Amino acid sequence: MARLPAPLVIDAVIDPAWIDANGHVTSGAYQDLFRTGTAPLFHAVGVNEAYIRTGHSVFNRECHIRYQRELRLGAPLQIFTWVAGLDDRSVHLAQEIRHASEGWAAASGEYLYGHVDGRARASSDWPPAMGDAFAQARSDGAATCPAIGFRISVRPASRFAAPA
Repeated sequence: MARLPAPLVIDAVIDPAWIDANGHVTSGAYQDLFRTGTAPLFHAVGVNEAYIRTGHSVFNRECHIRYQRELRLGAPLQIFTWVAGLDDRSVHLAQEIRHASEGWAAASGEYLYGHVDGRARASSDWPPAMGDAFAQARSDGAATCPAIGFRISVRPASRFAAPA
């Protein structure tokens, strides 16, 4: 298995079908864009149609998307994907969508995927070669992605905050 780049970078362009009534990219399109960045990584480590036919796959167990700046129709973009962490059954990915020519971050995402035995409908360990491939792709650069460890919260000083 070839060594994966860290981060993995995919180029894309904003499609008219992704634009909503407000004139910007829909939240669902951001999910699709992040999947576009994830698919080559999974294929490279061996999660492909043939592997899925064996009854194994990966399921998205948790995700968080942070929308940072608006993308417009026709904008060139790049999707960066880092392997941030790994255990026997899960892989933690950090992703960022950047405007390709201007360099600013439009969105970041943090995902936790789990390896599953589809027949048992339960988590299962990565096959050794697959786990090794993820481990080789793991990147300390993921720590610089703003998606890592972001917490959703409201300002406690808000007039709508629950009383203490």
